[in-house]
This record gives sequence, structure tokens and C-alpha cells, in this order.
Amino acid sequence: MLRDIAGDSTLSAALRAYDPSADTNLDSLRDRGPGAFEKILEKASVRRDLSWFFADWVDNDKGLPDLTIDSVFPSAAQAGNWLVAVNISNSGYASAEVPVTVHSDTNSVTQRVVVPGRGKAVQRLLILGKPTEVQVNDGTVPETEASVHIVHLDGAGDNPPLLSPPTTPQQ
Repeated sequence: MLRDIAGDSTLSAALRAYDPSADTNLDSLRDRGPGAFEKILEKASVRRDLSWFFADWVDNDKGLPDLTIDSVFPSAAQAGNWLVAVNISNSGYASAEVPVTVHSDTNSVTQRVVVPGRGKAVQRLLILGKPTEVQVNDGTVPETEASVHIVHLDGAGDNPPLLSPPTTPQQ
């Protein structure tokens, strides 16, 4: 999952630069700040804050996230574009960064969103063509229940929030 978040080249560079003895130094244990590897990785990855990942997945055992697509709000924009708002909730205690994908008949758009533990997130995606399906997580982030969430949109934009019951692909 960390490879998916940080990227292959960034993770590889951080692993090569990491010195495990820096994490066992008594001075670094006293300040209780980020570990040596976390600092190296954050410097190597365009200064992204990864403290949520290390807090929930490395330093503590908070279990797994449990994501749900609460609702989907598609609305027609200009020139055949649609703006789709996807409301996601996480009833687990671990935060997770997951891909959110909107499909139309001709293309798809994917963006990543961090959903905090015991929290909610909204992701808005702009897509060319009428949206037909929304997917949260593609199986790359482990969850307590299903790891792929799909909602089929029927008649997007005709009625306020269109949402068919979520389906879980058989594995």
C-alpha cells in the first residue's frame, strides 16, 4: 500500500537512504516524533504528509478501514462534461488513501482520496460523458469487508442523488 501511495521510485530511493540504526537511537525515541524512515520518505515524495499512514498502519494497530459509498451526486456541466461528487465513509479506525473512479461510456477518471478513520470524505471528479458507474478502492487497500465498492448510476442527472445499491464483485 505504501508503494501505491508514494510510488515505486520514491519508495526505492527512501529504502536505499534508510539507516535502521537511526530509529534505534535513544535520542530519536525521546522526542517521539516521526521515525527516520518516515522523514526520509516525506522528503523524497514531494513533501507529502504521510503521518496518517505511519500512525495508523505502522506505529499502531488500528485494524483495517471499512469503506462505504454513502451517495453519489452527478450533475451536468458544460460541453458534455459531468461533475460527480462521491461521498465516502469509513467506519474502521485506520485511515486509507483509496482510488475513486468514475466511468462513462467512453472514458474513466480516477483520483485518490484519503478517508480518515471513523470519518468521511467527499471527492469531486469531472468526466466527459454521462457517468455510468462509480468505484471506490480497486482491491489495493485491504478492508474488513469487501475491498471494491461499485455503484451503478441509472439515469444520472435526471433525479437528485442517483444511487443504485452498491455491488461487490465476487472474488
